[in-house]
Amino acid sequence: MLVVVAFPIIAHAQTSIKEMVDNLAGNLKGLGESLAIIGFVVAGIMYIASTANPSMMSTAKTALVAAVIGVVILILATSAKGFVEGLFF
Repeated sequence: MLVVVAFPIIAHAQTSIKEMVDNLAGNLKGLGESLAIIGFVVAGIMYIASTANPSMMSTAKTALVAAVIGVVILILATSAKGFVEGLFF
């Protein structure tokens, strides 16, 4: 999977490693944001569809919590990227 994400970066042959890391991080961030949006939509649909089923409502709430945790991880990863860039570049 990582090769598929990194291949466009390798094909363009940027001049510095920093540009390659920035492009890879941007691609992975976009993928994560897309998955988070899909997670929110699926959890919302599950919650709406679970009007009379308590176990499905519990599953929908768990999916919503997982989507929120994913967004928090994306935010922390973005700040960690800036911290690591400050150390090495």
